[in-house]
Amino acid sequence: MSETEDHSRWPSFMELDRSRNLPKGSAFRAFKKIESTLRPGRDYLLLHADTDAERIELLRVQRRVYPSSRNAVLLSPATAERIAGLLRAETAGSSQTGPRP
Repeated sequence: MSETEDHSRWPSFMELDRSRNLPKGSAFRAFKKIESTLRPGRDYLLLHADTDAERIELLRVQRRVYPSSRNAVLLSPATAERIAGLLRAETAGSSQTGPRP
């Protein structure tokens, strides 16, 4: 994947969390569950604060990443869909269990 490739359609963790009305960190935790099956550059793009500060700041200005994020991750559309599927399953599972006594 080229450094100049347009990743504007690649969502961030914050965008996934917000699109599903989930708390901060939900998409990140789902990502960590499948990270070992993903390939950097193809399935996600990791932006490092020390080398990608301008790109991260642009994402911050666009309100695509959490203000407190030091590094940023953008997810390919396919990876975002996998994570959304995990989040749907987790949400469905937690709503079926109901409140605990």
